[in-house]
Amino acid sequence: MKNELKYFLLAAEELNFTKAAEKAFISQQYMSKCIQHLETSLNVSLFKRRPKLALTLAGEIVKQYALAQKLQEENLITELHEINNKEHGQLVFGLSYGRSLIILPKILKLYQQRYPNIRITVKNEMTSLMEKMTINDEIDLFLGVNPNESPYLEQIFLNMETIYIALSDNLLHRYFSNNYPDCIIQFSNGIDLHELENIPFCIHPSESITSQIIQNFMNKERINLNYPIIINGNEIQLELAMQDCCACFCQSFLLPFVKNLNSISPKNKLRIFPIKNFDIKYQIALVHRKNTTLPTSTKYFISLIKQYTINQLEANSSILYSLAKID
Repeated sequence: MKNELKYFLLAAEELNFTKAAEKAFISQQYMSKCIQHLETSLNVSLFKRRPKLALTLAGEIVKQYALAQKLQEENLITELHEINNKEHGQLVFGLSYGRSLIILPKILKLYQQRYPNIRITVKNEMTSLMEKMTINDEIDLFLGVNPNESPYLEQIFLNMETIYIALSDNLLHRYFSNNYPDCIIQFSNGIDLHELENIPFCIHPSESITSQIIQNFMNKERINLNYPIIINGNEIQLELAMQDCCACFCQSFLLPFVKNLNSISPKNKLRIFPIKNFDIKYQIALVHRKNTTLPTSTKYFISLIKQYTINQLEANSSILYSLAKID
């Protein structure tokens, strides 16, 4: 890509010649001169200078062209690099901390066996931030929850997830003593959250996607749950539920973690129940930059996650069944 086009792209992204020049390690005067020369050669105005710097329609078109050209060059470099360094490189992968605890131990060993010289860097962030990081080339691939559509990103659908209720045997016995243990079978078909309004709950902070989905549902159904504990981290919430401190919400991907908890403390099982009238599901997808040639090693990494997802969907059905059984 010619320098003039590179400088234009920086200015179009920053909408500030001084900041763009700093990023390009050139003077602001030289940046302005290059932009003016590009405008003259194309016979168009690329920027509106007043009242503040903004792209013209022609500028928007040139920006899309420049981005496409930049991606083509990056793809060419990627393919040539893979030819010259067949089993070397790096992969920056993003996902939530909770998912990394459950998914990565299942796939990294297989990945390293095939690509021992690929360095993997894991970023634990929220989906909204990982979208920006991927567009800015800070992440190669991420696992997102309800990722937004973007002209710069491509999604690989994995599955749809839902949310359950997690309650310990001791809490069930304490609050449903007249109907325990039969309530376990009853609730396995769906539990009405109105029946849980007296039970203490822990929940994620309000900015989390899970909390927003739950709160919207409860507002619609006029449900008022008691939240004495607001804390980030699915695992700590389930640990607290196992200790009879509270009930909590449990996403589908956490079912293997619940199974492991129950194997440690079989006398006080954590039960997982579907929520009555809750038909909300959210999308889980892998996301990478659009029009990018993925290295073979990254494609293999994606295939491992896809296979893990298929295997876990099958396993979750048996886990749910076992958690509804009365011992």
